[in-house]
Amino acid sequence: MIIQFRDRLKKRKFIEWLNVTSNTPAHPHLDRSYYFLRKSVGVIGIATPFVLVILTMILGNSFVISDSISSYYYTVTRNIFVGSMCAVAIFLICYRYENLDDFVSTVAGASAIGVALFPTTPDNATGLQIAIGWAHGSFAVCFIGSLAFMALIFRKKGPKPTVEKLWRNQVYLLCSITIFECVVLLILIAVIQNLILPGKPWLPSLHPILVLECFALWAFGFAWFVKGETIWQDPPKEGSPALGGVPNSKTRDVASTLGILAGLLGVIHGVFEILQRNVAPSGVFISAMGPPCQPNKVWPFCFPAMTIIPYYYWVTGVLAIIVSLIILVWAAVFVQRKHGGLVLILLSIIQLLVGGGYISPILCFIAGVIGTRIKVSSTWWRVQLPDHWQPGLAKCWPWSLIPFVFWLAGYVFLGYFFNEFMLIFFTLGLLLLAIITVFTILTGFAYDIQRQTDAHRAPSAGGLPQPQDGAR
Repeated sequence: MIIQFRDRLKKRKFIEWLNVTSNTPAHPHLDRSYYFLRKSVGVIGIATPFVLVILTMILGNSFVISDSISSYYYTVTRNIFVGSMCAVAIFLICYRYENLDDFVSTVAGASAIGVALFPTTPDNATGLQIAIGWAHGSFAVCFIGSLAFMALIFRKKGPKPTVEKLWRNQVYLLCSITIFECVVLLILIAVIQNLILPGKPWLPSLHPILVLECFALWAFGFAWFVKGETIWQDPPKEGSPALGGVPNSKTRDVASTLGILAGLLGVIHGVFEILQRNVAPSGVFISAMGPPCQPNKVWPFCFPAMTIIPYYYWVTGVLAIIVSLIILVWAAVFVQRKHGGLVLILLSIIQLLVGGGYISPILCFIAGVIGTRIKVSSTWWRVQLPDHWQPGLAKCWPWSLIPFVFWLAGYVFLGYFFNEFMLIFFTLGLLLLAIITVFTILTGFAYDIQRQTDAHRAPSAGGLPQPQDGAR
């Protein structure tokens, strides 16, 4: 009886220890910092596979894909691989919430450091490199397993969980199951390659290890992204100040205009790429206009672009048109939504990688950045723009938008009719386009700042006490 009572007491103390929360002072600024760090870890987890694969293609100007994420240690993106693992490791080791979270995150962080410091086994490895490779594999399994367990323990319910919290818990469970399944499949593939089929890569063209590692990292990153309450955010507590104010309508117009133009330019690139039909690109960097176009003799330089699609040009062209049309529609209709600007930024990256050219993704990226300011108070711009500039810039709207659109369109027609002239002054024309673009953005911001200022003055002016009849 005494032994059973002691065991129950130890078990109860252990459970209490697991549920003890770290002694962190409650402060709104600290909460925002914690949410931001969680989102940052999520972004690193989601972006790392894309960055490693795509940047290796771009820097190597080839479509070669490694067999695993760890294999990129032996490519030009080695520093990115090691740096991202160390960044995640430092955050996980320093992360403090409850004791169980602290323990699992510390194990995951230490394993991430082991993955970064002990590289995977290279081709034609020596005995020492094989031993280091086994250490790398052990750390990798421990790291991914800890990530799965960490996503599982995110599923904590308070006394009155909100609907958003219940949705987040479902996401955590799905991410945890996904990571666990990837771990089991990775172990199974390792057994097949090393014991059943030694020396014979299993399904090498499909890169199964790389695919499973990507899914595991994406699930880990998405769980932390949701943990930062990027989506399914809890409703504001009672007494919290509500956001409000005058919407930035002209800022939205600027974002929509730039996004629509980016979509149209991307469609043009896609059409020229489709005309090249069943010709496969020789590298990542391509020309949308094929032979007989000569880049050194034509002012648009045959519309240079890049693609990570190693198939025929028409495939790249179709994808470029599809993405560009999505950009056009999104910029025209949905850019003012909560995450409309972020979606445009993501689409600009995709457009760049599927043959949409260079100018159009830049315009789309700028439109996305501006789109994130549509429903945000223009406090920063109100401080940066001198007071005596704001009225003058506001009066230039919408006239600044007209020369921007006309110059961008006229740039194409001038190049068509005055090819040699545009070859000489091509850089000057781009510089003028950049100046007009910045001026257009500033006039839109200034106009919205004036409207916000007038809207804040109106209530105070209307709220002045009126004189009584006897005082007149």
